[in-house]
Amino acid sequence: GSRAERVAEIEERMRAIVSEHGIHVIFTDLPAGSCTIAARRILRDDSGITLVTGVNLAAVRGVAFLFDRPNEAAFVNGTGAIAVDDIEFTR
Repeated sequence: GSRAERVAEIEERMRAIVSEHGIHVIFTDLPAGSCTIAARRILRDDSGITLVTGVNLAAVRGVAFLFDRPNEAAFVNGTGAIAVDDIEFTR
């Protein structure tokens, strides 16, 4: 399908995961990629979600497992996105 169809499909899956898991943070790899475009559409409707782009997704996945929280990370299968229900950032 077209890129627009792919973005719409990703957005639909992402919205379902955000709703089901109470997601607060979405990580994407490419700042202008299909996953980021889909996530930005979701952010238009939900200002309580943070989008982090340009991320090494393997590193994010590793952090989720490091803190023994793999069940709290929803990996959007077949896309370049990871959604996390709650993350605390410290300096």
